[in-house]
Amino acid sequence: MAAALVASCGRPPEPRPAPAPVMVSAPEPEPEPEAAVEEEAVVARGPGLEGRLDDSFGRGGVVRVARGPGEHRFSGIVALDDDSMVVVGYARFADGSDMAAARVTKDGALDESFGDHGFLRIGKYRGFGEGVARDAKGRLLAVGYFYAKGVNGLVARFDRHGVLDPSFGRSGLVVVDAGSDDRLNRVWVRKDGTIIAVGHHSSDKNMAVALRSDGSLEPSFGQGGIGVVASPGGTAYVTRAVPAPDGGVIAAGYLTAEHQGLVIRLDANGKPDASFGRDGVAVVERPRVGSAWAVGVDAEGRVLLGVNTDVGPAAVFRLRKDGSMDTSFGKNGYALSTRDGMDQFYDLLADPAGRIVGVGFRGLAEDATALWARFTPEGELDPAFGKGGIVSRPLGGGTFLFDADWDSQGRLVACGNVLQGSGSPGIVARFR
Repeated sequence: MAAALVASCGRPPEPRPAPAPVMVSAPEPEPEPEAAVEEEAVVARGPGLEGRLDDSFGRGGVVRVARGPGEHRFSGIVALDDDSMVVVGYARFADGSDMAAARVTKDGALDESFGDHGFLRIGKYRGFGEGVARDAKGRLLAVGYFYAKGVNGLVARFDRHGVLDPSFGRSGLVVVDAGSDDRLNRVWVRKDGTIIAVGHHSSDKNMAVALRSDGSLEPSFGQGGIGVVASPGGTAYVTRAVPAPDGGVIAAGYLTAEHQGLVIRLDANGKPDASFGRDGVAVVERPRVGSAWAVGVDAEGRVLLGVNTDVGPAAVFRLRKDGSMDTSFGKNGYALSTRDGMDQFYDLLADPAGRIVGVGFRGLAEDATALWARFTPEGELDPAFGKGGIVSRPLGGGTFLFDADWDSQGRLVACGNVLQGSGSPGIVARFR
């Protein structure tokens, strides 16, 4: 298996398939609602996140980012040292939607000095961006996938001004072709400069790719630069990943037919970690899992897995370092977002006090609302946060949040999109 460098930037002739999960149709045109509304609840101050929208950012804590009408969505966000942020996803261009990055200032405005009037189009391949990270030199790495005679993973590197880095791959781009249906969803840079990109190929294998600074494969990782773990049975998808404290990889997703959550752990060399679960794989069975789109690691190295359950609420599981369920957390190892509702977490972060913040959405289509919740270290909804531990509200239309990060001030920044009239602008929100 090998990663091939991008040979051209031409668009494939075949029609663009529908984007992967949860993008829904926009509602019929209607008057544009205000982005800022009154807060649902006053939350307590303390270390880490308070939970309210930061009204010093954008308009009431939210900025909408779009190139015009049409679908936009941001699936990855990273906060920079100056508290500006770079988001990655897809945007509407004259000839269709494509993978794109944008930069938002610390005050909540599109930075039009970035790329072309605020947007960097990545690859021109009818692609979709999923994750973004920065390296020690301040360069940005973005990953996603594109359609061209199948589906291929894509890694891009660019500077903070939105210019692709010609020293990386070919003209700033590297294509990962490890099999059929290759999709990358998360990326980070290790202390030694190695770039780790994680995703899946085909419907039963999951992969982590290691690249050198020039975009070539790092042969000491996995097999020739790619670590692959077959699913424990049935169709499985790795949807999110985070770096392990020891330099390895923690990847999470779900087994579709079995209704199970899935956590895979690789060591720093890209091999299955035999100390975790069964041959590096742990399966979460109860409650029944609909899908899983969030993973995190707490200060003690325990894995946090966020899933949506068959019964509606989102659940957060905590696993011990060996992959077994931590039954001291919540109820037998998991905590629920609510007793009713249709919730889904897309990111989990631990705050400085050890509390767990989940970010995502509640509901579907134009009825969806942004969702952020906080759990105590013991796995209970934090009564000092929002209304019984939860804040749920629209941010100018049917609202979806897909990723989050902490800025240098300890504020939470999150990205996603809203369904609004005939369009779907991307959004960035900041909480304090």
